Amino acid sequence: MWPGVFTWVVLALALAGCGGESLEAQAAAAEAEGEFTKAIGLWEPLAAEGDVQAIMEIAALYEAGPPAVQDFAKAAETYRQAADLGVPSAMVGLGMLYENAQGVARDMDQALALYTQA
Repeated sequence: MWPGVFTWVVLALALAGCGGESLEAQAAAAEAEGEFTKAIGLWEPLAAEGDVQAIMEIAALYEAGPPAVQDFAKAAETYRQAADLGVPSAMVGLGMLYENAQGVARDMDQALALYTQA
């Protein structure tokens, strides 16, 4: 009888974990609710796996988010990660940071190279 009960408990716990929202949905909900730090924390594991949407969401929050999360240097670093994956919008975003000296030193040659590559 014990093995049967144990099996059912493990199965119930596994199914309970599968019924929740995806990390993407949780992160989007956190953004919609204005919980930007939480949203970044939810996007980060996906970004670490190379999820381009997650990387771009983080970059956008660091670039244009409220003062509590705005960090142009982190935005540049995150856009660079996506640009290295070949994402044209990341190249443009990073180029704009170089053009406007936000989080990186002004470098019009680098900005132009990124715009051209995009």
